[in-house]
Amino acid sequence: MEVEKRRDVRIEGKTVHSMAIHEGMGKLVVSRKNGAKIKDKVVGVDKSRHVGCATHSTSSEHRRGVECAPLVPIYGPRGWMAWLATGAIEPSTVCVRSQPRTTAPHAPEITHYSSDDVIEQYNVLCGWLCVHEKVICPDNGGIESVCFVGDRILCTHLNGSVTIADPHSDSIRRVQICPSPLWSSCAIDATHAAFVSHSASLFILELNDYTVSTPLSLGIDQRLFSVCSQKDVISIGAMDSVFIVKNNAVARKMVVPRKEKRLPTIVWTTCFFNETIVASGDSRGVISFWNFNNGALLASLESHQSDILCLVMCEDRLHAAGVDPRIMSIKRIAANDFRIVQKRNGPVRDVRAMARFDDKIYAAGEDHSIFVAKDGCQVLMNQWNKLLTFGGPLVMSRGHCFVDLWTNGTSEQSNCKGAVVVKRQPVYLARVYCPEKKTLVTCDLSSDGKILALSSNESTTVYQLNMKGEGKLSLRNKLRTKPASAVKIHGECVLMATGDFEIWVASVKGEEPQLVLEQPGCGGVSQLVVSECGKFAAVITTRLQVFVIDLKSKESRLLRVSLPIDVAFTDGESLFVLCATAGFGEPSAAAKVLHEFPKNGGPSRRSASTVDLFGAPGYRAVSITPGPGDQLVVVASDGQWVLIDKTRSSVQGPIAPPSRRPSAAVPSTLHFRSRKRVCACRLQASEPTTAPFKLKKFGQQ
Repeated sequence: MEVEKRRDVRIEGKTVHSMAIHEGMGKLVVSRKNGAKIKDKVVGVDKSRHVGCATHSTSSEHRRGVECAPLVPIYGPRGWMAWLATGAIEPSTVCVRSQPRTTAPHAPEITHYSSDDVIEQYNVLCGWLCVHEKVICPDNGGIESVCFVGDRILCTHLNGSVTIADPHSDSIRRVQICPSPLWSSCAIDATHAAFVSHSASLFILELNDYTVSTPLSLGIDQRLFSVCSQKDVISIGAMDSVFIVKNNAVARKMVVPRKEKRLPTIVWTTCFFNETIVASGDSRGVISFWNFNNGALLASLESHQSDILCLVMCEDRLHAAGVDPRIMSIKRIAANDFRIVQKRNGPVRDVRAMARFDDKIYAAGEDHSIFVAKDGCQVLMNQWNKLLTFGGPLVMSRGHCFVDLWTNGTSEQSNCKGAVVVKRQPVYLARVYCPEKKTLVTCDLSSDGKILALSSNESTTVYQLNMKGEGKLSLRNKLRTKPASAVKIHGECVLMATGDFEIWVASVKGEEPQLVLEQPGCGGVSQLVVSECGKFAAVITTRLQVFVIDLKSKESRLLRVSLPIDVAFTDGESLFVLCATAGFGEPSAAAKVLHEFPKNGGPSRRSASTVDLFGAPGYRAVSITPGPGDQLVVVASDGQWVLIDKTRSSVQGPIAPPSRRPSAAVPSTLHFRSRKRVCACRLQASEPTTAPFKLKKFGQQ
């Protein structure tokens, strides 16, 4: 356990490296760099005692105008790929020592990030909102690509292995494909996947018996960067060329011209346009359209000012983005006439991954946020209230491998003008990391602020918090047990959800966890709440079902709701479930989104639409927060909120007309600060910095 004092604390974002969407389930998965910072002195290379390869991710300014040639380092958009793909260095020669050794007195420090990347899974069935469901930690080094093969999540790693995960359980399987990095992957059908490696080979994996086909080598002097498939045809993006593979043999090789003689053209991405045409995006910012049956070049379109990193088809249009983050839509006007018909401005930094779902484009990269493009382009809404937890005198904010603890401030007072001020503002106390700085999967703070629970992919750790005087905090390790996908503290008990719907209860006194309920096949638990009396619990699963569990009789009851996104017990006798409507459009006045049930899970008492809640159409409910006196706060996507009293007959809130609504670009979350005040917190992820890459560029590292 580590506690770190800090003055300025913000929600830290993480770069999205790859993305995939399962259209049938509405699941969005993104791979992100772990982000656990480790400082180390510049030392010599020691291959026998390294903890992992350091990842390089260069900025847009660094990439533009860098002249390169084969067998020299390329500061490319794919980070590690651009270094290794040219044969400049071997994967094991850039390492970080696990133990310090003697260094020069003035050796500079390098801050790098842990190489164990993670996958985040979201539900995006409603289009405009992503509901966080789980964090998948392969614990297998850097992730280069991710895709869905059937109903399974598959990701490739720098060590040449593949991780296969289940979106509804914690089942993870690893398969070693080759000894060299796997740069890209794609699904061929529901049971087969294709990969391209640093050794310039194509591999096909059969997922039923986990067998790998005979690799197809595309040349010892070649480098492969991307792969996509259409039925039995596989397209591979390489250096200066595009390969078409049929029946595990090269059918065509299309040569991509160079912009300069010494500057190779890297085909970062390929995508099938229709049954006979394949498109490629390269480092020149050019999209090329090829007839893959005869290898003819149909058209070339210079759509971007720099590298094109991703292509995706949607509604008979090809969408492209990359280092130039504008999302361009290209349509076929005539036989060999392709034109840009729409430009979308949303991301301001590199777009590294795009995917299609329900006639919408999802894009992400260096901006940390995920963007969704329909008619325009906007940030995909998130449930920001899940990042804050109030408990007694403390407030907890969640990070990627840590939590930050603050004081809650003390009481409010009114001045002569009627304004309400806080007598004492919140004070930052400490940052508490997961053991070994593992990725934080879930966390909770008790209602009295005395117990803290952190769960990583390896274990769940429970701490006792003690306030010592003004601004001083001490922690004591009370319990360490199995990892969980959701935790909730009630009294001196910790309720945990694991695996495929297993509910456990553990005492903070150190006793072994006891199994409360097991329902295989219902999916993993993404949200867990406990009633004020401690007799009932409610969960939302990854299969979008809501169960109410009687913790005494160990029985569960399924609630009949559609597309649940949030659940909460009040301190009275009620359980509220907030739902969303499928699709990107505004919910209709007749669509009921908020449902009230008795806390034991009986028949629904009443329900309300967004018009009933906010008094006008055009609002979208994002989350709910229980308050004292059997009250409930419902928060809208634009920051508006309403307070429902215990009689359920009146709705109060500072509803502003549409012309005066705050910008949705600044997300907000609401919590009760006292029995009479509601605290609205403005949250914003910290901006990514290009300083490390500028230092690298000018030789200062």
